[in-house]
Amino acid sequence: MERQNRWLNDEHTLQYSHTAAIGFQYATEFKPVCPGYLISTRGVVTAASCLGKLSIDQMMVRLGWHGERSDPSTIRFEPVHSRNVHPLYNETTGAHNIAVIKLKNAIQPNVHLFPACLWRNRLESPVRQRILSDEFEGFKLIHPLYKTDCEKRLNCPPLPQEIVCMRIADEVCISSSITTEYACNDRLKLKLKKNCYQGGNPIVWREKDDTGLTEYLLGVYSIGDCKSEVSLHIVQRVAFYIDWIAKVLL
Repeated sequence: MERQNRWLNDEHTLQYSHTAAIGFQYATEFKPVCPGYLISTRGVVTAASCLGKLSIDQMMVRLGWHGERSDPSTIRFEPVHSRNVHPLYNETTGAHNIAVIKLKNAIQPNVHLFPACLWRNRLESPVRQRILSDEFEGFKLIHPLYKTDCEKRLNCPPLPQEIVCMRIADEVCISSSITTEYACNDRLKLKLKKNCYQGGNPIVWREKDDTGLTEYLLGVYSIGDCKSEVSLHIVQRVAFYIDWIAKVLL
């Protein structure tokens, strides 16, 4: 029944039913700091780099917010039980840039608020992926490149748990004459440029069938700019972290 309700719900509500914002709750307003994605009744995935030095007692998680059209009755603010940064996260290189927020209380799923699924395939990714825009302005299409193309641009293979090359939809027309390449250590320079999106923005894919619509979380945006002629973006692939996520949320 819940799956049917999701299918009948309007698309605007559907695309935000899994989204979360991690931030501060003041007396009269909530200030979002990091985007996140609800993947269980108590778990929100985000980027470790976005959390910074935020302490648990400072954090609040907003759920069920669908932009200015939100129904106040669907919005929830949940305190945080624990912030869990991946133990191999490297602040300098950006490797393993993923974190899980565990909520103090389990949410009760409904049409406006329910967990997404996690993509488990480590070898293949679906086409027509989408990334959440900053300020919850909608999801934009992205185009991950083939692994061989990524290696050619980077001049070295990407880490297995990363999607390193990604084109935003409005950047797909790139001149074939461009020959710019990045050395392995040049990826560090990406942090010095303006990022396309905020660390923690979810990369998702939606599957439609006769019984409804299912949304999968494929990755978490890490770093990468949109200003260079050859765009490189680093995304953490959640398929490589499922066991760790499950352990954190026990």
